[in-house]
Amino acid sequence: MASVVWVVLQAWDPGGLGSNELSLLLHFNPQFQGEDGTIVYNSMTCRQWDEELQDTRFPFWPEEETKIRIIFDAKEVTERLPEEYEFQFPNRLGLEIAEYLSLSGDFHVKAIKFE
Repeated sequence: MASVVWVVLQAWDPGGLGSNELSLLLHFNPQFQGEDGTIVYNSMTCRQWDEELQDTRFPFWPEEETKIRIIFDAKEVTERLPEEYEFQFPNRLGLEIAEYLSLSGDFHVKAIKFE
């Protein structure tokens, strides 16, 4: 069975989802760069960063509300982002339950929903 996390944020910045601050199933880092941007995805195992993946499709705008849906099982993490955009990322930790959620940066959390 897949786990689902809904996060509604304004002006999103880096954060992580995992078992604790040392083991992150997903580090999600949208990087605003003028009119363009890059999303950096990674995971962390025992304080060691794994291989980073980058995506230049960037469905975010500064100061706009953003809804993100994170669905994961033991094999894969799927992020559903604005503009019908999906990104698949390997679940390198094999977690089926996330017990830790970290958000940082200049943003306002509107809601977090777990299903």
